[in-house]
Amino acid sequence: ARLCERLQAHLGEDAPGVELRATILGHVVRGGNPSALDRLIAQRLSFAAVSACEDRQSGIMLAWDAPGQPGRLAWRPGPMMAADAAYEIKLQGKQTHGANPWSGIDIVSMASEIVQSFNQIAARQIKVTVTPTILTVSTINGGLRYNIIPEDLTMTGTLRSFDPGLRKEIMARAEKAVVSISERYGGSGRITWGLPNPVTSNDPALTARMKPTLLRAARGDIKDDIEFITGAEDFAFY
Repeated sequence: ARLCERLQAHLGEDAPGVELRATILGHVVRGGNPSALDRLIAQRLSFAAVSACEDRQSGIMLAWDAPGQPGRLAWRPGPMMAADAAYEIKLQGKQTHGANPWSGIDIVSMASEIVQSFNQIAARQIKVTVTPTILTVSTINGGLRYNIIPEDLTMTGTLRSFDPGLRKEIMARAEKAVVSISERYGGSGRITWGLPNPVTSNDPALTARMKPTLLRAARGDIKDDIEFITGAEDFAFY
């Protein structure tokens, strides 16, 4: 808080009307109380932000390349973090006893084939050398008894991608797979997509202009060519 007051006093001379507020780290860290590393990360990133202000730079996102490299600032120009879209698949079959699967519509086998189809889409039907693309099935829920094949079943998962064109293609292939497989079994299936997080991207020209500031903030310990991060972040909306 005292540092904030001192910065406010300096800004009052150079940037009248700009307001600073002190933030307690423990109030904004998700997932529990801040550790010593959390505080170090916050300190380094805050220093980078202040340095950027001194150099009149804005609109840049930084990532912390923490594993094995404490104190390093890391990023990549262009797309850095994936776009993600959650999905839900609703399958409808016909309940039957496990002793007589031919008397119903086996949606468990149907779901298994959809999982295999999704793996083939991501690994065999999409050009994997362009950018990482991951189509994941995370949950399969259905049935109450060990000896009864249920009537309905729900599957959920995510699609993570960096290329908008590939994302649309995969979504279309996934929708086609769900419909065709479920119809072949004599049942029905539908996939619905949630609101996606866009790709988090760094403007290449702006990133290049920021590099001297980041070098100074990290005391030369930077990495500006990190691998794609297949996690997603709603920061992309802002």
